Amino acid sequence: MSTPSVLNTSKTALGDFVTGAQYDQSGLVSSLHEYLHGVGHEAFKTRATECGLQDTVERWATTDETEVATPESVQLLLPEDAINKLGHETGLSHNAVVTMLREVLPKAVRRMRKRDEAVL
Repeated sequence: MSTPSVLNTSKTALGDFVTGAQYDQSGLVSSLHEYLHGVGHEAFKTRATECGLQDTVERWATTDETEVATPESVQLLLPEDAINKLGHETGLSHNAVVTMLREVLPKAVRRMRKRDEAVL
């Protein structure tokens, strides 16, 4: 007999809360940087354009103001398999990864742009 999805979601949320998963971003930041470095800035920009989020990503890349991404933009910019891989590497649930990426992804895009500018 399988557990209903509502119960699974509640158990996952409780587990994330108890372990503090949504507050420890260090492992996710490292995994995200590794992912973005592997994909590359241009490929990420291309995906943003395809998703209609090129203006958002450009704003993240060029401003020092902290911005929080929407869950939808995170899921459009990062393929589902990438989100799942980040969860596997960090031990975070899918929901915790998406929630944390809302803060981490805009900052990572900014760092990626600065790194690329330093190389040129």
